[in-house]
Amino acid sequence: MDDIENVVFDLVKETVQEVLQYYSMPEAYGEEYSINLIDVIQQVLEVYVLINGCIDGDDEVLNTLKTLAQAMINEEESKIVIRRKGRPEILIDKDQLRYLVEQGFSVKHISLMFNCSRRTIERRMAEFEISLHKYSLLSDDYLDGITREIVALFPRCGENLLIGRLRSSGIVIQRERVRESLRRVDPTGVMARCRGRLHRRQYSVPSANALWHIDGYHKLIRWGYVIHGGIDGFSRLITFLNVSTNNLSNTVLHHFLKGVEEFGLPLRIRTDRGGENVAVASYMMNHPSRGPDS
Repeated sequence: MDDIENVVFDLVKETVQEVLQYYSMPEAYGEEYSINLIDVIQQVLEVYVLINGCIDGDDEVLNTLKTLAQAMINEEESKIVIRRKGRPEILIDKDQLRYLVEQGFSVKHISLMFNCSRRTIERRMAEFEISLHKYSLLSDDYLDGITREIVALFPRCGENLLIGRLRSSGIVIQRERVRESLRRVDPTGVMARCRGRLHRRQYSVPSANALWHIDGYHKLIRWGYVIHGGIDGFSRLITFLNVSTNNLSNTVLHHFLKGVEEFGLPLRIRTDRGGENVAVASYMMNHPSRGPDS
């Protein structure tokens, strides 16, 4: 873990230096550079919190990163105010917003589409008199008739498909009513789908060193760092966890063999199909006591 912490501190140091360099000659950079720099600071902040497990408090590095991010955000907001009087209004088309609501998108998903807050979407909905829960008033008999027609066209139609077909026809019905209608119209199909539900398998490893899981973390690749790790499936012991400056298969093999020296050779390994795991797979396949002929 010390290696990872050192890498994180190096990232923090490089980020702070980049900010200082930007402020020393801001005219030498483009307009979008500061916005990209804010994103970098926030990403480094997330990684720092993830590695160190701290959220707030007296952590000096954490507070410094937060101060840098907030200072640059305030500067960008001041630029907007200078260019135009007042905060720029987010343009949201009434018809587009109504269409998204009618298609069943939640306020959270709509706000992500427009890159704004939920409160902004709620204000626009109130302004345009758009109700989020405006259900169609249909009797059970009429709803069952529509359901029967859809099931005749799509015999394996389930709850979600039925809701989608209804909404495509401009009919918005509560999920519970749709579920009850399906049970009345197609009880046999409902029972068949219930029997076909996915049942999670139970994870079981017989003993220590029976199975190692190996994987990599590539979110820091833009800074030239990759984290490789292995864990014992029985005890959940971390057999190796290292930071590298490349993603080569020989590098992963080197870390794997270090773990083998300390904890012993596993009976099997489990990895994804990434090229960085080829050397480890070859080592296990050709090992005299682990290969296919052993």
